[in-house]
Amino acid sequence: MRRARRGVTVAGAELAERAVLVPTLIGVNVLVFLLTAVQGGGAGADQIVESPVYGELALAPWLVTGGEWWRLLTYGFVHLGLTHIAFNMLSLWFVGRELERVFGRARFLVVYLISILGGGVGVMLFEPQGAAGASGAVFGLLGAILVMLLRLRQPPGQILFWIGLNVAFSILVPNISLAGHLGGLVVGAAAAAILVYAPPHNRTTWQAGGLTTLLVLLVLVATTA
Repeated sequence: MRRARRGVTVAGAELAERAVLVPTLIGVNVLVFLLTAVQGGGAGADQIVESPVYGELALAPWLVTGGEWWRLLTYGFVHLGLTHIAFNMLSLWFVGRELERVFGRARFLVVYLISILGGGVGVMLFEPQGAAGASGAVFGLLGAILVMLLRLRQPPGQILFWIGLNVAFSILVPNISLAGHLGGLVVGAAAAAILVYAPPHNRTTWQAGGLTTLLVLLVLVATTA
């Protein structure tokens, strides 16, 4: 007996029954946070920054330009305090699950990671003090949902409200990386547009080519920042 094929989504993926990557990503972030808290002797920001793991993973633009390019991605997995990680992981849980089901695991992971990279490039350009946290990725997923709704011709009012609220929060609250958030938002939206607007004929090839081009552009910008 052959298994019935599920319907193909707007991104060209089979609609998954449940999200797997989102809880996995949350688990990874929590484990890294616990490690940095143990190493730093506490869960507060002042203790976390003393952790050797935090020191190796956080985004420090002056170290990136010195050759430590992994920080443009790894910064998205370290957090400064319980409030920081709790807010980001709750946001990832509520924002990411349905998007993973629609995009498929591979495409979702690419959007997530390239959104982190986009946020990192934003920090490189405008915030030399550096940054940490998964909020750039969360903003990228918000941008991806907006693009998906527009592609499906669904009302975008609710997601626009949440994007506007989070941008306002980023502006009004001190010590929050506005450039990282906006960089993630723009790049996540661009990645989603590549996925959902790719021509149906040879869709995967168009998507891979578009995402590779976006990645190359981000790397070029980062190297000249």
